[in-house]
Amino acid sequence: MIEDERDALTPADYIAAGVEAPNWAGEPTPSLETWRLWRAAQDQALAHKRARSLSAGVKTPA
Repeated sequence: MIEDERDALTPADYIAAGVEAPNWAGEPTPSLETWRLWRAAQDQALAHKRARSLSAGVKTPA
């Protein structure tokens, strides 16, 4: 389920969270360090989106 949420993140979600969106198209096979940075950005964007949804009273799957 969390992978579906990750896939649903939009560039606007990353901007709202203050992180840079992963560039999977530009670097389809990233280094391990780049992958870790991208995953951290996804985690932060996802957490921000969930927090925003909770404050708005919208329930998202956990």
